Amino acid sequence: AMGTQPSIPDVNKVTDSDMNEIKSVVNNNASEITPMYCRATITTEPTVTTNYYVTLNNIGINTGEFTLENGGIKIPSGINHVRISGSVFLNNFPGGQNYLWTKIYRKRGSTDDFISGVINNSTNTFISSAVPEVITNVQEGDIIRLMADSPNGGKIRAYATNTWLMVEKVD
Repeated sequence: AMGTQPSIPDVNKVTDSDMNEIKSVVNNNASEITPMYCRATITTEPTVTTNYYVTLNNIGINTGEFTLENGGIKIPSGINHVRISGSVFLNNFPGGQNYLWTKIYRKRGSTDDFISGVINNSTNTFISSAVPEVITNVQEGDIIRLMADSPNGGKIRAYATNTWLMVEKVD
Protein backbone atom coordinates (compact mmCIF):
# COMPACT_ATOMS: atom_id res chain seq x y z
CA ALA A 1 0.00 0.00 0.00
CA MET A 2 1.02 3.53 -0.59
CA GLY A 3 2.85 5.24 2.21
CA THR A 4 3.88 2.12 4.11
CA GLN A 5 7.40 2.01 5.50
CA PRO A 6 9.73 -0.94 4.81
CA SER A 7 10.32 -3.26 7.71
CA ILE A 8 13.69 -2.30 9.17
CA PRO A 9 15.11 -4.85 11.62
CA ASP A 10 15.83 -3.71 15.12
CA VAL A 11 19.63 -3.23 15.45
CA ASN A 12 19.34 -4.25 19.09
CA LYS A 13 18.69 -7.82 17.91
CA VAL A 14 22.30 -8.23 16.66
CA THR A 15 24.11 -9.98 19.47
CA ASP A 16 27.77 -9.74 20.50
CA SER A 17 28.16 -13.30 19.25
CA ASP A 18 26.82 -12.25 15.82
CA MET A 19 29.30 -9.35 15.68
CA ASN A 20 32.21 -11.61 16.68
CA GLU A 21 31.30 -14.04 13.91
CA ILE A 22 31.16 -11.22 11.37
CA LYS A 23 34.56 -9.91 12.51
CA SER A 24 36.03 -13.41 12.28
CA VAL A 25 34.83 -13.86 8.68
CA VAL A 26 36.12 -10.43 7.66
CA ASN A 27 39.52 -11.03 9.30
CA ASN A 28 39.89 -14.49 7.73
CA ASN A 29 39.03 -13.16 4.28
CA ALA A 30 41.50 -10.30 4.72
CA SER A 31 44.33 -12.67 5.65
CA GLU A 32 43.60 -14.83 2.60
CA ILE A 33 44.09 -11.91 0.24
CA THR A 34 47.01 -10.28 2.03
CA PRO A 35 49.86 -10.49 -0.49
CA MET A 36 53.09 -12.22 0.49
CA TYR A 37 56.01 -11.87 -1.92
CA CYS A 38 59.74 -11.41 -2.18
CA ARG A 39 62.08 -10.34 -4.97
CA ALA A 40 65.76 -11.02 -4.41
CA THR A 41 68.80 -10.10 -6.49
CA ILE A 42 72.59 -9.98 -6.37
CA THR A 43 75.00 -7.12 -5.66
CA THR A 44 78.09 -8.85 -7.07
CA GLU A 45 78.80 -9.82 -10.67
CA PRO A 46 80.18 -13.37 -10.79
CA THR A 47 81.26 -15.23 -13.92
CA VAL A 48 78.76 -17.90 -14.86
CA THR A 49 79.71 -21.50 -15.65
CA THR A 50 77.79 -24.69 -16.35
CA ASN A 51 74.85 -25.06 -13.92
CA TYR A 52 75.90 -22.09 -11.78
CA TYR A 53 73.61 -21.35 -8.81
CA VAL A 54 73.21 -17.58 -8.50
CA THR A 55 73.84 -16.67 -4.87
CA LEU A 56 71.10 -14.15 -4.16
CA ASN A 57 72.29 -11.78 -1.44
CA ASN A 58 69.88 -8.84 -1.48
CA ILE A 59 66.13 -8.63 -0.89
CA GLY A 60 64.76 -5.67 -2.78
CA ILE A 61 61.05 -6.17 -2.22
CA ASN A 62 59.62 -8.22 0.64
CA THR A 63 56.40 -8.21 2.62
CA GLY A 64 58.47 -9.46 5.55
CA GLU A 65 57.84 -13.20 5.71
CA PHE A 66 60.55 -14.45 3.35
CA THR A 67 64.27 -14.70 4.11
CA LEU A 68 67.40 -15.60 2.17
CA GLU A 69 69.16 -18.88 2.89
CA ASN A 70 71.88 -20.65 0.91
CA GLY A 71 71.57 -18.07 -1.87
CA GLY A 72 67.84 -18.63 -2.38
CA ILE A 73 64.47 -17.53 -1.01
CA LYS A 74 63.32 -19.63 1.95
CA ILE A 75 59.64 -20.54 2.23
CA PRO A 76 58.05 -19.67 5.61
CA SER A 77 55.32 -21.69 7.32
CA GLY A 78 51.72 -21.64 6.15
CA ILE A 79 52.36 -21.66 2.38
CA ASN A 80 51.33 -24.53 0.08
CA HIS A 81 51.87 -23.04 -3.41
CA VAL A 82 53.94 -20.17 -4.78
CA ARG A 83 54.15 -18.32 -8.08
CA ILE A 84 57.78 -17.98 -9.15
CA SER A 85 59.65 -16.21 -11.93
CA GLY A 86 63.19 -15.06 -12.51
CA SER A 87 65.69 -13.53 -14.89
CA VAL A 88 69.42 -13.62 -15.58
CA PHE A 89 71.30 -11.01 -17.65
CA LEU A 90 74.88 -11.60 -18.80
CA ASN A 91 77.62 -9.18 -19.92
CA ASN A 92 80.78 -10.30 -21.73
CA PHE A 93 78.87 -13.13 -23.33
CA PRO A 94 81.08 -14.94 -25.89
CA GLY A 95 78.29 -15.11 -28.49
CA GLY A 96 78.47 -17.57 -31.38
CA GLN A 97 76.75 -20.89 -30.69
CA ASN A 98 76.66 -20.27 -26.94
CA TYR A 99 73.56 -20.15 -24.79
CA LEU A 100 72.18 -18.97 -21.47
CA TRP A 101 69.74 -21.30 -19.78
CA THR A 102 67.95 -19.70 -16.82
CA LYS A 103 66.47 -22.28 -14.46
CA ILE A 104 64.52 -22.23 -11.21
CA TYR A 105 64.90 -25.03 -8.66
CA ARG A 106 63.19 -25.93 -5.42
CA LYS A 107 65.60 -27.27 -2.80
CA ARG A 108 63.88 -29.58 -0.33
CA GLY A 109 66.34 -31.13 2.08
CA SER A 110 69.15 -32.54 -0.04
CA THR A 111 67.04 -32.72 -3.22
CA ASP A 112 67.01 -30.03 -5.92
CA ASP A 113 63.84 -30.25 -8.06
CA PHE A 114 63.84 -28.51 -11.43
CA ILE A 115 60.72 -26.32 -11.65
CA SER A 116 61.06 -24.38 -14.90
CA GLY A 117 63.57 -22.85 -17.28
CA VAL A 118 64.10 -20.89 -20.47
CA ILE A 119 67.05 -21.14 -22.84
CA ASN A 120 68.26 -18.38 -25.14
CA ASN A 121 71.19 -17.93 -27.49
CA SER A 122 72.77 -14.84 -28.94
CA THR A 123 75.63 -13.71 -31.17
CA ASN A 124 75.92 -10.48 -29.14
CA THR A 125 78.00 -9.76 -26.04
CA PHE A 126 74.80 -9.35 -23.98
CA ILE A 127 72.13 -11.95 -23.37
CA SER A 128 69.18 -12.34 -21.03
CA SER A 129 66.81 -15.16 -20.31
CA ALA A 130 63.68 -14.88 -18.18
CA VAL A 131 61.51 -17.64 -16.74
CA PRO A 132 57.84 -16.65 -16.90
CA GLU A 133 55.52 -17.19 -13.94
CA VAL A 134 54.88 -20.76 -12.90
CA ILE A 135 53.05 -22.13 -9.85
CA THR A 136 54.58 -24.94 -7.80
CA ASN A 137 53.90 -26.67 -4.51
CA VAL A 138 56.13 -25.89 -1.53
CA GLN A 139 56.45 -26.58 2.16
CA GLU A 140 58.06 -24.74 5.04
CA GLY A 141 61.85 -24.69 4.71
CA ASP A 142 62.00 -25.19 0.94
CA ILE A 143 64.46 -22.87 -0.80
CA ILE A 144 63.69 -21.48 -4.25
CA ARG A 145 66.94 -21.05 -6.18
CA LEU A 146 67.97 -19.39 -9.44
CA MET A 147 70.45 -21.08 -11.77
CA ALA A 148 72.34 -19.71 -14.77
CA ASP A 149 73.80 -22.24 -17.19
CA SER A 150 76.28 -20.83 -19.72
CA PRO A 151 79.14 -23.28 -20.35
CA ASN A 152 81.21 -20.71 -22.26
CA GLY A 153 80.98 -17.97 -19.68
CA GLY A 154 79.65 -14.48 -19.31
CA LYS A 155 79.40 -12.19 -16.32
CA ILE A 156 76.08 -11.99 -14.44
CA ARG A 157 74.78 -8.44 -14.22
CA ALA A 158 73.73 -7.42 -10.72
CA TYR A 159 70.68 -5.66 -9.29
CA ALA A 160 66.94 -6.02 -9.70
CA THR A 161 66.72 -4.59 -13.21
CA ASN A 162 68.97 -7.39 -14.51
CA THR A 163 69.10 -10.57 -12.41
CA TRP A 164 66.36 -11.47 -9.95
CA LEU A 165 64.08 -14.14 -8.49
CA MET A 166 60.48 -13.49 -7.46
CA VAL A 167 58.42 -15.70 -5.13
CA GLU A 168 54.77 -14.95 -4.33
CA LYS A 169 52.37 -16.88 -2.10
CA VAL A 170 49.36 -18.33 -3.92
CA ASP A 171 47.86 -20.24 -0.98
